[in-house]
Amino acid sequence: MNIQEWRTRIDEVDRQLVRLLSLRAQIAIEIGRTKAGAGVEVHDPARETDVLRQAARDNPGVLPESAIEHLFREIVRESREAAARAVSAPPDR
Repeated sequence: MNIQEWRTRIDEVDRQLVRLLSLRAQIAIEIGRTKAGAGVEVHDPARETDVLRQAARDNPGVLPESAIEHLFREIVRESREAAARAVSAPPDR
């Protein structure tokens, strides 16, 4: 494969990552709304720890565990913030 073909593959992976991150955030928003509706605290540090542990377990080892942890901490933080914004926003009309 030449460099352009590799870059094309990277571009497709990046598009997939963006779609999956958006899907993850939307699910987190729905979870946040469900929790808020039930009067449950939206932020769940124990669940976040579980997510980080699972990501570390699923890591095939290409990236170091510290990199996976860093990436997932950011993904979880952004998802949590999206959920918090959605919960505090006025309902759609």
